[in-house]
Amino acid sequence: VEGAMAQRFRFDRPHGYRPVDMIALPDGRVVVLLRRVEFGLPPHFSGALMVLDPAAIRRGVAWHGRVIALLDNPLPTDNYEGLALGKVTAEGVDLWLISDDNNSALQRTMLLQLHWQMTRH
Repeated sequence: VEGAMAQRFRFDRPHGYRPVDMIALPDGRVVVLLRRVEFGLPPHFSGALMVLDPAAIRRGVAWHGRVIALLDNPLPTDNYEGLALGKVTAEGVDLWLISDDNNSALQRTMLLQLHWQMTRH
């Protein structure tokens, strides 16, 4: 963004989860897709969706958000690594997640649609 200054900050997230994608919401907040891998045969993937407000980023202070969904059993789990914003209505937003099989027999390519009734806390 022209004229913008980069700012370093810390990101507070659930233990073991790492960010893999992020989208902007119409109200200026962001949703971050987080992924955790437990290595084994087969490996187990779990995910989380976290909503955060970029206006709350402060130098030297961890950026906090709220987990709005955990993606683990009994939901279909896999290596979700893509996130897209779908239909936006007054009732909420559709969030689309995608995993890809990485040409591995231990993974699947999946498309998951979730509906989130957005609220502000």
